[in-house]
Formats: sequence, C-alpha cells, structure tokens
Amino acid sequence: MTIGPRSSAGTSLKRGALIQPPLVAIGFLLGLVAWIETHAAGYRIGALLMLAGIPWTVVAILPINKALAAIAPEAADERSRAQIQRWCALHAVRTALGLAGLIALSVALLRG
Repeated sequence: MTIGPRSSAGTSLKRGALIQPPLVAIGFLLGLVAWIETHAAGYRIGALLMLAGIPWTVVAILPINKALAAIAPEAADERSRAQIQRWCALHAVRTALGLAGLIALSVALLRG
C-alpha cells in the first residue's frame, strides 16, 4: 500500500472526510427525531451510536491520518506499516459503531 498525501490512500481519506460527517449527522438527526416522536429506546441508542463515530475519529483515528499523510511514499517503512495496521483496527471499531447504530435503528423501526 502506498501512503502519503499523493497516494490513493490520501485521496480516500480526503473523500471519506467529506462524506462521513453529513451521513453521521443525517443518521443521528433522523434517529433523534424518531426517538422524540416515539420515545422508543432503540432510536435513541441508534442515534447515539451513529454519533459516537465522530469523537472516536477525532481522538483515535485523526492523529494517525495526519501522521500517515506526512510520510512521503518513498519514506514508508515498518513504522508506517504498523501505523496503517493500527489505523485499520481503529477504523474497524468506528465501522462497528456505525453498524451497531444501523442495527439498533433497524430493530426499532421493525418493532414499530
């Protein structure tokens, strides 16, 4: 995997940073509105799980993104490889938060 600001990974990070916040906001707001309307706990839980990805990203993932973006592709080494592996593990947690939020919202919706 090539890393750095000019790599495909750098481009993916920029695109992800543009699309993730609006999707999280939409999921959170729709869950919040559904909870206010129905008082079903599943909507509240789902909305909060959707929102939880933002602080996780800022605190855990963003510092690694910045460190990886600062590495020139030709300077990549075992340390940068370890950072990429850590990023993948942290990203899996963020993905699990979003998936758990989606499941909670879906279950609440199906329960009506």
